[in-house]
Amino acid sequence: MNLAYASYDDYIDSNNFELNTINTQDSWQNSLVNKNLYLQKGNPQKGKEAYIMCAGCHLLSGSGKNDGSFPQLAGQHSSVIIKQIDDIKNGLRDNPPMYPFAAALTDNQKIIDIATYLEGLCQAADQGKYTGLDKKDLAEVGKNLYQDNCVECHKDQGQGDALKFYPKLAGQHYGYVLRELHLIQKNLRRNGNPDMIKLLQNYNEQQLKSLAVYFKKFLENLVKNIYKKIKKLKIKN
Repeated sequence: MNLAYASYDDYIDSNNFELNTINTQDSWQNSLVNKNLYLQKGNPQKGKEAYIMCAGCHLLSGSGKNDGSFPQLAGQHSSVIIKQIDDIKNGLRDNPPMYPFAAALTDNQKIIDIATYLEGLCQAADQGKYTGLDKKDLAEVGKNLYQDNCVECHKDQGQGDALKFYPKLAGQHYGYVLRELHLIQKNLRRNGNPDMIKLLQNYNEQQLKSLAVYFKKFLENLVKNIYKKIKKLKIKN
């Protein structure tokens, strides 16, 4: 089985997706049934040991693949990771490459430990970038779209909301974000927030690309600001 699907089209073609006809609202509500489970914290050392089964795709660093075929999990909210794995296990999120791995994680404590370990890893800021010559223009469009429509849930720096299971978007690979935006837009991810599906259905391809480019900028800007502060401290000393 080929597990690497960098683009939306490859992902759909390889997995024989058909448009979901399920009630999105019901699916979203059902995916919140185990919310007390999602908020638990585990043992990061045990999580590190158990994570080895995931490292083949997501890498030992948790940074995933640059082309976006596998997302960056390092630094992600543990509640988000637990919820997504639980959704896949219970048929509430369509993600065929993850099916065998989610099915193997029968022990919820192991999932919690892995998620807790991943949350504590540092994100890679310089991977998975969009390299097109129009990246600055796209980032500016994405910034305006984000501030107008996304900031309430995903916060001002793309940090998400662990208590509401909204993912951290800052620093996520461009390719992965774009693919998932397509899937949510077409209701092919199954566990998408109904409000987000409704919003994205009004976006064209250029707007989706712009958002994906902008999300990567959050972490890049954070790193730049840290370097500036370090440089100022060195000058003062």
